[in-house]
Amino acid sequence: TEKVHALFEGQHQQENEDGFNEEDEVNYPLVKVEGPIGASSQGYKDYPVIVLIGAGIGITPMISVLRNLVENPGKIRRAFFYWTVRDQNALKWFPSILDDIYDADTSHIFQIRHFLTSAKYDDRDIGQILLKYAVRAQHKHNDMDLVLGRQAHHMIETGRPDWDEELTSVKEEAKELGFKKCGIFLCGPLKMAEAVDEASLKLSQQDSDFHFYFSKETF
Repeated sequence: TEKVHALFEGQHQQENEDGFNEEDEVNYPLVKVEGPIGASSQGYKDYPVIVLIGAGIGITPMISVLRNLVENPGKIRRAFFYWTVRDQNALKWFPSILDDIYDADTSHIFQIRHFLTSAKYDDRDIGQILLKYAVRAQHKHNDMDLVLGRQAHHMIETGRPDWDEELTSVKEEAKELGFKKCGIFLCGPLKMAEAVDEASLKLSQQDSDFHFYFSKETF
């Protein structure tokens, strides 16, 4: 049994939703699906450490990869997953699936990070800096997410990810595990892809003992 996740917005898509809800007998077409590999995640099994990045609905192919890794991690020893959203309501799309992945991760392969980009973060503002660390400390203490106002396995951070900082942390952890390469797979806007590509290239050039390999699908 396969599941289809769809978000219907606007009049045309609302008509499509009505069609999905029809109870009349329908002769559905035979559909062949090969996955979960898409353009944004081809070759992810070639790396012992991977970074998966989804922006908004770009989470969809990455969810497929995460679920596949739960069942068969293969050679992968660490998977960092980043999901950025503008609208807080988007965080309601896949909570049960992400919780299932968290509960099934008995080998502690996954590190999952959420970012609410519509809430701006200014690293020159001492108040926002203190709030950032307070939010992290609160979540570490009792899983209480101050953005969502409830307990959650995965903490929501505000602002855009600092890719230099994030990928530096990924590189350091990968090297501690004894690995010299990491694959980055992104499904998101071109501007984000350019920022990730620039950061990964710079870090690769600075360290001859480690290299990032970047793949993307932009929209």
